[in-house]
Amino acid sequence: MSFFESLLDALSNKDYSDGVKCPVCNACAYWDEDEALWVCSSCGYEIHGDQLQLDKHGNVEKTLEIDWYCDECGAYLNDQLNFNPYDNEWTCTECGYVNDITKDNVW
Repeated sequence: MSFFESLLDALSNKDYSDGVKCPVCNACAYWDEDEALWVCSSCGYEIHGDQLQLDKHGNVEKTLEIDWYCDECGAYLNDQLNFNPYDNEWTCTECGYVNDITKDNVW
């Protein structure tokens, strides 16, 4: 996040206090009071409750990763050697298909 983006976020009173990270791009998320969910400050992905791991006090401990599967052969991509969920695309090592791994492909 650039200096100016950080300044604008600070002035907008967005709450980043729990340190929630986006499972799509790893940027910080803020709490959207109106929608009652976390929203990524970078890609806009909306993080729902089932993607958050809470501690025994109900505080956000970490954001759970998204499970990625190949759109062509159905192989589990997260376990493939050198898989990086923040690269926007991944070539499946099983079939060679290039998968879109952005927020646009999360359902």
